[in-house]
Amino acid sequence: MGDPLKQADQGDTSPGQSAWVRKKRERKLDQILRASAELFSEHGYDGTNFDDVAAKVGLRGASLYHYVSSKDDLFLKCVEVPSLAIVERLREISANYTEPHEALSALFQEQALLQLRDYPEFAAVFFQIQHPNPTIRAKVRALRETHFEVFKERVQAISDANSDHLVLRLQLCIGALAHMNEWHRTEGSLALEEFARVVSASLTHAMFGGLD
Repeated sequence: MGDPLKQADQGDTSPGQSAWVRKKRERKLDQILRASAELFSEHGYDGTNFDDVAAKVGLRGASLYHYVSSKDDLFLKCVEVPSLAIVERLREISANYTEPHEALSALFQEQALLQLRDYPEFAAVFFQIQHPNPTIRAKVRALRETHFEVFKERVQAISDANSDHLVLRLQLCIGALAHMNEWHRTEGSLALEEFARVVSASLTHAMFGGLD
């Protein structure tokens, strides 16, 4: 299968054609990253290969090199692409609130929705799987810290004697969210939006309950 960008260069290079090719490529990359994240989650980094990923999206293994340069690049994109989109969305949510307690409640709810509805394949890759290369691990850790900072900024806006305790509680809450995709059941009685509200209320109580 040829690279659609190269094929476009040989044919119609009008802006409309270029935009169509770009969108088609973006859609295929999204399919590849979601399929890859599922396989990384199921089999780990070492147990996942290009042929398995390609078969899952109807390509040959070598065709993936049109989209990523290596298996390391594929893994990093599986973390980077969704995490940047999630952080952007969470910052938009946070900006809508001036009161830190309300902001954290809204952030917990949105994180649950993003993680279960929009990016269900990526949670384990982002939060749990350890890459064998220390350089890649450092890049993933930096992305996790950027994500955590969105929540932490609202905690640090609460300038009282409990701020250190709140940061610790926040770490525990994010840890619970990291495993949410494992224990959430789609056949449960709660609709997803209501489930996210319950998660948010529970985590908000865990954050602030019992503090003087």
